[in-house]
Amino acid sequence: MRFVTPTLFALALLSGAFPAFAADLAIEAPSATAQIAAFQWNGTYAGLSIGGATYDQNHYVTVGGFVGVNSEITQGVVAGAELQASAYFRNGSDYSGIDLLALGRLGAVLNDVVLAYGLAGGGTVDGYAGYAIGAGVEYAATEQVSLRLEAQRLGIFDDNDPFAKISVGALFHLD
Repeated sequence: MRFVTPTLFALALLSGAFPAFAADLAIEAPSATAQIAAFQWNGTYAGLSIGGATYDQNHYVTVGGFVGVNSEITQGVVAGAELQASAYFRNGSDYSGIDLLALGRLGAVLNDVVLAYGLAGGGTVDGYAGYAIGAGVEYAATEQVSLRLEAQRLGIFDDNDPFAKISVGALFHLD
């Protein structure tokens, strides 16, 4: 009997008669990186912004809106045009003026969901002929919504004292 028991145990072990345990199962783990579809920067958009500005040692709250169109002119390069309107409130409550701008934008798609761009244009700044130059970055939050941070330097052509405006905004892509 001493010989039969170890022999039967060895045969059972080799034949796989014992149940498999969780550590023995071969399961393919899901990929650690999910595939994110590239955001489509082409098309029309509209949005709202809020921010701040400084001019002549005064601080302003800005509230605005914009509409625009983008076109990917080559792989990873986006050109566009935008109309912006922003109202200025000194000390957060006293209405001080408005700017109405027509801007050109040229940007680079940094990855599937980030666009960095420069801008330049002109229009009226508080009722006077003026200009704007700046830069911004947009992040595609969903398939139709992107968020942006934008900085502009605005000036009036007859005045040598430009001012700075920084804003955050939400864009709703209509296409």
